[in-house]
Amino acid sequence: MNQSISGWFRMGVDKILVSFIYAKCISMERRGLWQNLASVVDNESPWIVVGDFNIIRDDSERVGGNPRPISSMDDFNNCLDYCGLLDLQVVGCRLSWCNGHEGQTRSWARLDRALVNIQFTNQYPSAFFEYLKKKTSDHCPMLISFKKHVVSYGPHPFRFQNMWTTHADFKTCVEDVWKEPSPALDLLRLAKKQEKTKIAPRPWNQQVFGHVGQNIKELEEKLEVLESRLQGGHDQDVETDFLVTKLELDIWEQREETRLAQLAKKKWLTEGD
Repeated sequence: MNQSISGWFRMGVDKILVSFIYAKCISMERRGLWQNLASVVDNESPWIVVGDFNIIRDDSERVGGNPRPISSMDDFNNCLDYCGLLDLQVVGCRLSWCNGHEGQTRSWARLDRALVNIQFTNQYPSAFFEYLKKKTSDHCPMLISFKKHVVSYGPHPFRFQNMWTTHADFKTCVEDVWKEPSPALDLLRLAKKQEKTKIAPRPWNQQVFGHVGQNIKELEEKLEVLESRLQGGHDQDVETDFLVTKLELDIWEQREETRLAQLAKKKWLTEGD
């Protein structure tokens, strides 16, 4: 039985390759899906892959339940690396499936997701999706919002975000790309490295920072809930979570302040007083 179906869709004058996924539960059977996706790879057009993959990328994408086999997660991640697929920004809840059990046997996992290639992110840099409330199914439906980036002429320009430097992984992101071997020589090799270094922060920015305002809103809501729980009675675990969340919120607010300051400076340089 096929685990995917792919086809071309048009949105006005734009053409997008879309692959719908309904993966098998058994790891060995999913390998056929990974091979199929590898055969569909299109490096010239926007490509989005969406559906139920029945596996997570790492154990941080589950709550409760048994750990997933490392080999199964490796198969999935290797497929995504080969295909050049990245996670599309998700807004709101991060887990899409629940086993429906009660008490300590209840578990959640991110089995459903939307993946895109770099051509898609360049054409739709503001696209995102969200998990809707589940009804009869144990999986949440997904709603994807396509927001095309309107550019009159030329490719989407590279813009360095000062807030990137506040994240510990940014330097590693740049170093990893810069250290990649290149068959070109001298100035051509330098030019290729610079081009790759411009591209790499885009998906990294989407994965790590996403929508800064949305992250701040979610942390504020969490902080409000934790504070309410503390008001009902002290609990050391809740207290610890409250302090960690408050620290994380402070970090994100500083990043937003840096981003807004950079936008204000750009506007002043462009338009003046």
